[in-house]
Amino acid sequence: PTRFLYEADSIEYANSELNPEIIESAYYLHQITGLDQYITMINEYWKDMNVCCSNDVAFHAVEDVRTMEPKDYLATYFYAETLKYFYLAATDPSEFNFTDYVFNTEAHPFKRSNFDPSKLEEYLGIQISD
Repeated sequence: PTRFLYEADSIEYANSELNPEIIESAYYLHQITGLDQYITMINEYWKDMNVCCSNDVAFHAVEDVRTMEPKDYLATYFYAETLKYFYLAATDPSEFNFTDYVFNTEAHPFKRSNFDPSKLEEYLGIQISD
């Protein structure tokens, strides 16, 4: 669900738009801790999503997770972010080294070695130094 109230043990918003945050979190936790339980979570989510959220054409959101009623909608961030984290989780570390990159809030990777601190003020449009 989009929102679950833990203190009440109830669903507040029953839809699921296949947001990236659960996969993103599991990906980061696996990269930081090295614990395979997070890759297992990602793999389970992928399997469940293919069962519950796929159709003949692509994927779809879910109107109500209690009934798994399909929703004829899929946000563009599903392709731009959610699938990207699935891909990264399945990528061999020799192909993509997590510690070499920083991700922005839209899951775009930026190579750390390309960062030029002297251009920070210009890029941010602010003055940091005197």
